[in-house]
Amino acid sequence: MLKKYFSFNHWIVLGIIILVELIVNLLLKATLLTEKVLYNSLVEKMTLEDISSFSSTVRSSAWMLVVFGVAQRIGEILLISVCISIGTLLFRYDIQFRQILKVVILSFLVFTVSRLPLLITLLSGKVEKFEDLSFMPNLSLADWFRPENLPEWGLYPLQLINVYQFLFILLMAAGFNRIDPRGIPKWLGLILLTYGTGLAITVVLTAFATAI
Repeated sequence: MLKKYFSFNHWIVLGIIILVELIVNLLLKATLLTEKVLYNSLVEKMTLEDISSFSSTVRSSAWMLVVFGVAQRIGEILLISVCISIGTLLFRYDIQFRQILKVVILSFLVFTVSRLPLLITLLSGKVEKFEDLSFMPNLSLADWFRPENLPEWGLYPLQLINVYQFLFILLMAAGFNRIDPRGIPKWLGLILLTYGTGLAITVVLTAFATAI
Protein backbone atom coordinates (compact mmCIF):
# COMPACT_ATOMS: atom_id res chain seq x y z
CA MET A 1 0.00 0.00 0.00
CA LEU A 2 2.81 2.43 0.93
CA LYS A 3 4.68 1.47 -2.24
CA LYS A 4 1.67 2.48 -4.33
CA TYR A 5 1.16 5.69 -2.37
CA PHE A 6 4.75 6.87 -2.72
CA SER A 7 4.60 6.30 -6.47
CA PHE A 8 1.73 8.77 -6.72
CA ASN A 9 2.24 12.14 -8.44
CA HIS A 10 3.45 14.41 -5.65
CA TRP A 11 2.60 17.59 -7.58
CA ILE A 12 -1.08 16.61 -7.54
CA VAL A 13 -0.81 16.03 -3.78
CA LEU A 14 0.85 19.44 -3.38
CA GLY A 15 -2.06 20.98 -5.31
CA ILE A 16 -4.52 19.32 -2.89
CA ILE A 17 -2.53 20.59 0.11
CA ILE A 18 -2.55 24.16 -1.25
CA LEU A 19 -6.26 24.01 -2.18
CA VAL A 20 -7.34 22.78 1.27
CA GLU A 21 -5.15 25.38 2.97
CA LEU A 22 -6.64 28.13 0.79
CA ILE A 23 -10.19 27.03 1.63
CA VAL A 24 -9.42 26.85 5.37
CA ASN A 25 -7.83 30.32 5.38
CA LEU A 26 -10.73 31.83 3.42
CA LEU A 27 -13.18 30.31 5.91
CA LEU A 28 -11.10 31.63 8.82
CA LYS A 29 -11.24 35.09 7.24
CA ALA A 30 -14.99 34.89 6.73
CA THR A 31 -15.64 33.51 10.24
CA LEU A 32 -13.23 35.33 12.55
CA LEU A 33 -13.54 38.81 11.07
CA THR A 34 -17.27 39.20 11.67
CA GLU A 35 -18.40 41.91 14.09
CA LYS A 36 -19.86 39.31 16.45
CA VAL A 37 -16.73 37.16 16.76
CA LEU A 38 -14.41 40.16 17.05
CA TYR A 39 -16.57 41.74 19.76
CA ASN A 40 -16.93 38.50 21.76
CA SER A 41 -13.20 37.85 21.56
CA LEU A 42 -11.90 41.31 22.40
CA VAL A 43 -14.56 42.95 24.57
CA GLU A 44 -12.73 42.08 27.82
CA LYS A 45 -9.39 43.36 26.51
CA MET A 46 -10.27 46.46 24.47
CA THR A 47 -12.67 49.35 24.35
CA LEU A 48 -15.27 49.52 21.58
CA GLU A 49 -13.21 52.15 19.78
CA ASP A 50 -10.11 49.98 19.94
CA ILE A 51 -12.05 46.98 18.67
CA SER A 52 -13.37 49.01 15.76
CA SER A 53 -9.88 50.26 14.90
CA PHE A 54 -8.40 46.76 15.21
CA SER A 55 -11.18 45.34 13.03
CA SER A 56 -10.49 47.86 10.25
CA THR A 57 -6.75 47.20 10.36
CA VAL A 58 -7.10 43.42 10.23
CA ARG A 59 -9.71 43.46 7.47
CA SER A 60 -7.54 45.68 5.31
CA SER A 61 -4.76 43.09 5.44
CA ALA A 62 -6.96 39.97 5.52
CA TRP A 63 -6.08 38.86 2.01
CA MET A 64 -2.39 39.12 2.85
CA LEU A 65 -3.00 36.76 5.77
CA VAL A 66 -4.78 34.29 3.48
CA VAL A 67 -1.86 34.31 1.05
CA PHE A 68 0.62 34.04 3.92
CA GLY A 69 -1.19 30.98 5.28
CA VAL A 70 -0.80 29.17 1.96
CA ALA A 71 2.80 30.37 1.50
CA GLN A 72 3.62 29.17 5.02
CA ARG A 73 2.67 25.59 4.12
CA ILE A 74 4.84 25.67 0.99
CA GLY A 75 7.68 27.19 3.02
CA GLU A 76 7.38 24.46 5.67
CA ILE A 77 7.63 21.73 3.03
CA LEU A 78 10.70 23.31 1.47
CA LEU A 79 12.38 23.97 4.81
CA ILE A 80 11.82 20.41 6.01
CA SER A 81 13.20 19.08 2.72
CA VAL A 82 16.30 21.29 2.98
CA CYS A 83 16.96 20.28 6.62
CA ILE A 84 16.73 16.57 5.80
CA SER A 85 18.80 17.07 2.64
CA ILE A 86 21.60 18.66 4.70
CA GLY A 87 21.47 15.66 7.04
CA THR A 88 21.72 13.18 4.16
CA LEU A 89 24.73 15.05 2.76
CA LEU A 90 26.51 15.07 6.12
CA PHE A 91 25.92 11.36 6.71
CA ARG A 92 26.40 10.40 3.03
CA TYR A 93 22.96 8.93 2.44
CA ASP A 94 22.29 8.01 -1.19
CA ILE A 95 19.26 10.17 -1.97
CA GLN A 96 18.65 13.26 -4.12
CA PHE A 97 16.86 16.47 -3.09
CA ARG A 98 14.02 15.94 -5.58
CA GLN A 99 13.39 12.52 -4.02
CA ILE A 100 13.40 14.03 -0.54
CA LEU A 101 10.97 16.74 -1.65
CA LYS A 102 8.60 14.14 -3.12
CA VAL A 103 8.53 12.08 0.10
CA VAL A 104 8.03 15.19 2.26
CA ILE A 105 5.11 16.40 0.10
CA LEU A 106 3.40 13.01 0.11
CA SER A 107 3.90 12.67 3.88
CA PHE A 108 2.73 16.25 4.52
CA LEU A 109 -0.76 15.25 3.36
CA VAL A 110 -1.21 13.97 6.93
CA PHE A 111 -1.33 17.59 8.15
CA THR A 112 -3.92 18.42 5.50
CA VAL A 113 -6.11 15.63 6.89
CA SER A 114 -5.59 17.15 10.36
CA ARG A 115 -7.28 20.34 9.11
CA LEU A 116 -10.60 18.55 8.56
CA PRO A 117 -11.92 19.07 12.15
CA LEU A 118 -11.18 22.80 11.82
CA LEU A 119 -12.86 22.86 8.42
CA ILE A 120 -15.96 21.16 9.81
CA THR A 121 -16.06 23.55 12.80
CA LEU A 122 -15.83 26.61 10.55
CA LEU A 123 -18.56 25.29 8.24
CA SER A 124 -20.83 24.56 11.22
CA GLY A 125 -21.10 28.28 12.02
CA LYS A 126 -20.70 27.65 15.77
CA VAL A 127 -17.59 29.77 16.31
CA GLU A 128 -18.44 32.56 18.76
CA LYS A 129 -14.92 33.80 19.61
CA PHE A 130 -11.25 33.13 18.89
CA GLU A 131 -10.89 30.82 21.90
CA ASP A 132 -13.37 28.37 20.36
CA LEU A 133 -10.63 27.39 17.91
CA SER A 134 -7.70 27.51 20.34
CA PHE A 135 -8.75 24.41 22.26
CA MET A 136 -10.09 22.25 19.44
CA PRO A 137 -9.21 18.55 19.96
CA ASN A 138 -6.27 17.69 17.69
CA LEU A 139 -5.17 14.31 19.10
CA SER A 140 -2.33 15.98 20.99
CA LEU A 141 -1.02 16.10 24.56
CA ALA A 142 -3.01 19.31 25.03
CA ASP A 143 -6.22 17.26 24.88
CA TRP A 144 -5.26 15.65 28.20
CA PHE A 145 -5.46 18.98 30.03
CA ARG A 146 -8.28 21.36 30.81
CA PRO A 147 -7.81 24.66 28.93
CA GLU A 148 -7.91 26.77 32.08
CA ASN A 149 -5.09 24.70 33.62
CA LEU A 150 -2.67 25.39 30.79
CA PRO A 151 -0.39 28.44 30.78
CA GLU A 152 -0.53 30.40 27.53
CA TRP A 153 3.09 29.59 26.70
CA GLY A 154 2.53 25.86 27.20
CA LEU A 155 -0.38 25.41 24.80
CA TYR A 156 1.54 25.41 21.51
CA PRO A 157 4.23 22.86 22.53
CA LEU A 158 1.59 20.44 23.81
CA GLN A 159 -0.53 20.86 20.66
CA LEU A 160 2.54 20.21 18.51
CA ILE A 161 3.12 16.77 20.06
CA ASN A 162 0.26 14.98 18.32
CA VAL A 163 -0.67 11.85 16.39
CA TYR A 164 -0.34 13.62 13.02
CA GLN A 165 3.25 14.64 13.83
CA PHE A 166 4.18 11.04 14.62
CA LEU A 167 2.47 9.78 11.46
CA PHE A 168 4.30 12.40 9.39
CA ILE A 169 7.68 11.30 10.75
CA LEU A 170 6.88 7.60 10.27
CA LEU A 171 5.66 8.16 6.70
CA MET A 172 8.82 10.09 5.83
CA ALA A 173 11.02 7.32 7.27
CA ALA A 174 9.11 4.66 5.28
CA GLY A 175 9.27 6.75 2.10
CA PHE A 176 12.99 7.46 2.39
CA ASN A 177 13.69 3.79 3.18
CA ARG A 178 12.10 2.79 -0.11
CA ILE A 179 14.62 4.96 -1.96
CA ASP A 180 17.69 4.16 0.14
CA PRO A 181 16.97 0.98 2.17
CA ARG A 182 19.09 1.45 5.28
CA GLY A 183 16.30 0.45 7.62
CA ILE A 184 13.51 2.59 9.06
CA PRO A 185 15.24 3.03 12.47
CA LYS A 186 18.23 4.73 10.80
CA TRP A 187 15.97 7.02 8.81
CA LEU A 188 13.99 7.84 11.95
CA GLY A 189 17.25 8.82 13.62
CA LEU A 190 18.18 11.15 10.76
CA ILE A 191 14.71 12.73 10.67
CA LEU A 192 14.71 13.32 14.42
CA LEU A 193 18.19 14.79 14.24
CA THR A 194 17.26 17.24 11.45
CA TYR A 195 13.53 17.91 11.39
CA GLY A 196 13.16 17.06 15.09
CA THR A 197 15.85 19.53 16.12
CA GLY A 198 14.25 22.30 14.06
CA LEU A 199 10.88 21.48 15.60
CA ALA A 200 12.31 21.63 19.11
CA ILE A 201 13.93 25.02 18.44
CA THR A 202 10.60 26.34 17.08
CA VAL A 203 8.76 25.13 20.19
CA VAL A 204 11.26 26.78 22.55
CA LEU A 205 11.24 30.10 20.67
CA THR A 206 7.41 30.13 20.43
CA ALA A 207 7.00 29.34 24.13
CA PHE A 208 9.53 32.03 25.04
CA ALA A 209 7.85 34.63 22.80
CA THR A 210 4.45 33.78 24.31
CA ALA A 211 5.72 33.99 27.88
CA ILE A 212 7.28 37.48 27.62
